[in-house]
Amino acid sequence: DEALFLAGAPKGPMLEKIRPHIYFDDQMFHVEGATEMGTIAAHVPYGIAQNYTTKLRTSMEK
Repeated sequence: DEALFLAGAPKGPMLEKIRPHIYFDDQMFHVEGATEMGTIAAHVPYGIAQNYTTKLRTSMEK
C-alpha cells in the first residue's frame, strides 16, 4: 500500500518499476499512458486538472 504524488511528472518510468495492480490519477493523459503500458488505471474526477478544465469549459460557453 503506497501513494506517490509526483506533481505532474511523467509516470511511465515509475510505473514500469513498481508495476502496480491498479493506478489512479486525476489527469486522463496519465491514465491513458498507464493503460497503454498494460497497467489497469482509473480516472479520479477530482483535482487541480478538473478545476482548470471546468473553468476553461465555462469560459468557452460564454
